Amino acid sequence: MRRKRVQILRFRLMVAGILILVCVLCFACSDNTGFLIQKAACDTAKTVVNREINKRMKELVCEVEYSDFVSTVYDNDGNVKSAELNSTEVNKFVAQVNLEIADAVSGYDTGTLKIRIGTFTGNEYMSGKGPYVNLKYSLVCTPATELKDSFVSVGINQTKHSVYLHITTKISVLIPWYDTYTELENSFVIAETIIVGDVPETYLNLENS
Repeated sequence: MRRKRVQILRFRLMVAGILILVCVLCFACSDNTGFLIQKAACDTAKTVVNREINKRMKELVCEVEYSDFVSTVYDNDGNVKSAELNSTEVNKFVAQVNLEIADAVSGYDTGTLKIRIGTFTGNEYMSGKGPYVNLKYSLVCTPATELKDSFVSVGINQTKHSVYLHITTKISVLIPWYDTYTELENSFVIAETIIVGDVPETYLNLENS
């Protein structure tokens, strides 16, 4: 008699498990749930990648100076007469940045996305409440770098020339039931100088190089 009760209990548990699994699958396939999962995955991916890019760029920027990228010639009065981009050093630096970023994000190619179950209800009072639903995700990141510059007046007869690196990182996020995509934009000033006098016509603008 006791053995029969155990078998009935096991059967009920199995049926309950199947029903829960079916509910989870239906829940996961709903449009609202899919949107929330993909948004949370993209937000998490951008936070992770942004943190690593900032960390690596902070280290790289400390190692370079303005003169590494631009060679300047001054007149007798100390004004900039002409300037020329050092293409070799620029290309080496950009290649190094790409390698560093790829290496940085490779350590986060997989992770766990945690979402409170109440968030899926779409109700603002339930959002962020309840137990976590854990979803494994994978990241594939492709950074693209571009060196640019800008001229900004900072006083009488003085112009600040800033050389900065613009990084666009394409992020593919692979999660259960969904594959989603996002982009992250970052800009970092890597070198600056103050030009005394007029900006010479022969000054090379990196955006047009």
